[in-house]
Amino acid sequence: MIARHRNLRFEKTAYPREVAREAVEEMSGERVPGYRQLDVYDDFVPDLKPGDVSTETRALAEVCLLYC
Repeated sequence: MIARHRNLRFEKTAYPREVAREAVEEMSGERVPGYRQLDVYDDFVPDLKPGDVSTETRALAEVCLLYC
C-alpha cells in the first residue's frame, strides 16, 4: 500500500471567499449583480484531507479499512 500511495497526488481544495449574487429591483424589474464576502471561512479549519497526511498514514488507513 505504501508503494501505491507514493504515486498518488492530491489537489488542495480552495474554498470560496466570495459569492456572486443577483437581485431584482422591485420597481423596475432590473437585475442588479453583486458580490458578497463569505466571512464564515475566516476562522474555518477544514478536516484533514488525504493530501495533508503522510504516505504511510494513508497506506495504514487503507489497510485498516480491509479489516473493518
